[in-house]
Amino acid sequence: MTPPPSGPPSGVRVFAVLLVVAAVFAVIIGATLYFTHEDKAAKGLGPVALRTPLRFQQVAEAAPPPCKPDALPAADAKTCYLLGTATMTVGQVEGIRAQGPDPKNGRTGWSVVVALHPADAPRFAALSEQAHREYQRSPSAPGAGLAIIGDGRVLSAPQMAGVITSGNFDISGPPEQFTREYVTDLVHRLTGR
Repeated sequence: MTPPPSGPPSGVRVFAVLLVVAAVFAVIIGATLYFTHEDKAAKGLGPVALRTPLRFQQVAEAAPPPCKPDALPAADAKTCYLLGTATMTVGQVEGIRAQGPDPKNGRTGWSVVVALHPADAPRFAALSEQAHREYQRSPSAPGAGLAIIGDGRVLSAPQMAGVITSGNFDISGPPEQFTREYVTDLVHRLTGR
């Protein structure tokens, strides 16, 4: 009877085992880094110092172009905004990120999700409440709008159907403008990231 064939030399076997162990560790480390990055991206990598400050200002008047000298254009250049005196500016936020469509949660298009610092939330709530009072009088009144301004343009000017007390809000607009590319670029312009 012949002895069973012996396997590869023990040095080769040890090398193969080490190679498999190294590959498993590489996969585990890679997955950990990937999911850690994804988790931070989902939270907005905050707090973030903005390269371009965000200003919030109640709308006084909205009109089609051409813009009057003291009016700001909308990001899509289809509307000109004269702004009221109620305003606030932030140079740092708790978080900011691009958010894709999520129909289950009512998001039909791309938007920029912003979380203000807790210290800024009361001022923002007061400003949104002022616009909301105008909304209660007349939902289409210009003063019911709260302009979100960045890069010298009105990024969005939503009608304030409610008061935002949390300091968390979305910058959104028409889907033909607020595409993935536009929203990602906007986050980059605001944050430098």
